[in-house]
Amino acid sequence: MTTLTNLMINDEVLALATAQGLTITVEYSEGHDSPRESCSSTLVTSNNNVTSAAEAKLPSGEWGSNIEEAISNYARLNSIDEADMMWWPVYAYVHGNVAFGIESFNIRWDSGLIGFIYESKKSIREEFGVKRISSNLTDKITQRIKDELATLTDWANGTIYAVSISKDGEHLDSLSGIYSQNDKYTSEVALEMIHNHCDDKAA
Repeated sequence: MTTLTNLMINDEVLALATAQGLTITVEYSEGHDSPRESCSSTLVTSNNNVTSAAEAKLPSGEWGSNIEEAISNYARLNSIDEADMMWWPVYAYVHGNVAFGIESFNIRWDSGLIGFIYESKKSIREEFGVKRISSNLTDKITQRIKDELATLTDWANGTIYAVSISKDGEHLDSLSGIYSQNDKYTSEVALEMIHNHCDDKAA
């Protein structure tokens, strides 16, 4: 029988735990606030889109005919210097679960543009202590935006986990609020716990 633990912890880590007499358990972690609360970017959507986690709404009548016009209208309505906005389009794919990204999913019926996400160029320069935003820094911020939307995807779908380890029924360690779409990070968390609690520290 396939369990959540088997799905979210890779075989190598499970085998290591067994060799040390440890039991790993993975459960869903619930009750978490939107991860958008800790983001430096601002997510802007229309009033009738697929997520309630956006920090700002742009009324449907202000979206215009394209994303550039929508951004100009948003900047005007909110007294923001449009030239200071580094922005990316935000797409959603909704088919049972939901996925968010800055690139089109190219699926005709279940996906589409739902808004945009932006950061202040001034704030970026202050954060990294630079006078200009280089292409390398642009790539770094773009990856941060992708990671934020991936985390939002996990939150929207409830793919947030708690990992714990025990030995002979005694709880040893645990961590909740792990956002993950695969077994990579959950396995890394479990492996660190094993190294902290196993009998053979060289394992």
